Amino acid sequence: MNRFIGRITFCAFIFSGGFLCAQCPPTFTYTLNGLQVHFNNQPDFLFPQSALFWDFGDGNSLLNQNDPIHTYASTGQYNVCMTSTSMGCNAGQPQVFCQAVNVTGALCIFDFTFTIVGNTVYFDNVPNATSPAIITWDFGDGGYFNANDPIKTYNNPGIYNVCMTVTNPLCGAQPITVCHTVDLSNADTCVFSISHIVDGLTGFFQNTPQLPADDIVWDFGNGDFTTGNNPTYTFWYPGDYIVCATAQLPQCSQNPLQMDCDTVTVTVPDSCLFSFSYSVTNNLTVAFNNEPDLQAPVSFYWDFGYIGGILSDVNDPVHTFPEAGTYYVCLYGYNLSCPDLPAYAFCEYISLVDPGPCTATFGYAIDSLTVYFSHNPIATSTNGFILDWSFGDGETATGNNPVHTYDQPGNYIVCLEFFNPSCTQAYLICDTVEVTGITNCFPQISHSLNGLTVYFQNTPDYSPSEAWFSWIFGDGSAALYTNDPVHTYSGFGSYLACFKLVDLHCSDSVIVCDTIKLAPGITVSIFPDDLFLFPNPVQHRLFIIIPEKIQSLEIMSSTGHLINPGPETYSTNNQNILSIETFQLAQGVYLLKIQTDRRVLVRKFLKI
Repeated sequence: MNRFIGRITFCAFIFSGGFLCAQCPPTFTYTLNGLQVHFNNQPDFLFPQSALFWDFGDGNSLLNQNDPIHTYASTGQYNVCMTSTSMGCNAGQPQVFCQAVNVTGALCIFDFTFTIVGNTVYFDNVPNATSPAIITWDFGDGGYFNANDPIKTYNNPGIYNVCMTVTNPLCGAQPITVCHTVDLSNADTCVFSISHIVDGLTGFFQNTPQLPADDIVWDFGNGDFTTGNNPTYTFWYPGDYIVCATAQLPQCSQNPLQMDCDTVTVTVPDSCLFSFSYSVTNNLTVAFNNEPDLQAPVSFYWDFGYIGGILSDVNDPVHTFPEAGTYYVCLYGYNLSCPDLPAYAFCEYISLVDPGPCTATFGYAIDSLTVYFSHNPIATSTNGFILDWSFGDGETATGNNPVHTYDQPGNYIVCLEFFNPSCTQAYLICDTVEVTGITNCFPQISHSLNGLTVYFQNTPDYSPSEAWFSWIFGDGSAALYTNDPVHTYSGFGSYLACFKLVDLHCSDSVIVCDTIKLAPGITVSIFPDDLFLFPNPVQHRLFIIIPEKIQSLEIMSSTGHLINPGPETYSTNNQNILSIETFQLAQGVYLLKIQTDRRVLVRKFLKI
């Protein structure tokens, strides 16, 4: 924008039309908005007492119009001249003012609107600032932000002067500032809400109003929880998560318990992801094509879905499977240049005309007079398997995983007849099931806190004459044959407390655990960087990767039953890797306990 330097004559000629000359010679300024230029002449002229002629420098002109708007056909520099004739200036002689107008195509007229929800304000700037423009927000409470369309949660009601400043060299040297008043003096503090912004796999959450740490609980949509205001949380994998916060608002008598949820989308760069396609060249041979080709610093290997079917560091392999069947093939990669997602897996099911097994097995769990049966394999609408059950009391059933309730305790011979249409005959397997009528095989535990003291409760109570049971408090101490113990910890921290039961009437020992968090304010706990458990959720096979020797491993179901996984162990790239078949597990949440040569780790995983 140019400033005219020269003699200025102030005039007092008043015309019959009401024009008062206040500036001689006349000048003009302008504002860019794309290819459109908004001109502003000083002073305004009255017509026909005065004459005003515009030459826009592109072959176009305009007569007798104040503050014209002109649209150019293309970017460029144009010499614009304004010629004015008025008796109030220079004795009615023409005055010419010219300046160069650089039409950059940049959008240089900015403004913003906003929407208020409780103490949260959703801003919307038009247009969005793009490079090389820099946008800065001053929220009027000492807070600042540098991005388009921010969401701001104020801690207190009040009136705030919010200013948006855009600096764009294409619009001139001076920044453009627009301000509006945001009135939150009557904000409803009984409306609880959350908002978030995302950076890669990390979400930065904010809640309003601010509450005591114990009055707000966050659920991150993947089984992880925390308490407190405005947490920061890093997700394991990209995807969409429904994050909810539940708040206690005792000052709001009509609605003291409120929940608000957001859908959170977390991503990683495309360079951290990969996939593969495949084609079956004959019944057992499959040609794979991974996209992109992987190379250092990425370490990768293929798992073809059966024991021994591992191949490392080969792009686009051609693999022959040992027999017909359905295989869960995975490509696993480790990329140290992707700190948010160093481990990633892409998996596909591949079916190679699987006739299915000709034999079957079954197991069971007893609760009082009710027996929960499970078996392998599972019948589906596609494999045509037939399962006929005989429960030993004259009752029968068909299908997967039956539940049967007996009339009275006793020993019953239960048989499963399994038939695969691809096999020559049916397969029969029987087992004796002792039904005791006792309901103590599924204990539940809970706890309450008072400082460093924890009050535990096990349900039901047990007698030392009938069962062996103990509490392990996670700090090196334990209590044997004690119902509902009270334990005081030596300091704040997170402890895994477990109740173990061995009952003569139950089919297996049971361990039930709970995490005890003792802290003035609890923060999000992220898995150690040296332990990878994936894919999670899992369908066919679970991998555990840790840089130290694994001594033992246990899986416990949500009902407290121990499951022997029988893992296959092998090593690659200085990592100890366990491969666990999980297709036989029912859907649900499981606890995985890993004992190494220097620590014990417990992790959750979800079978889908």
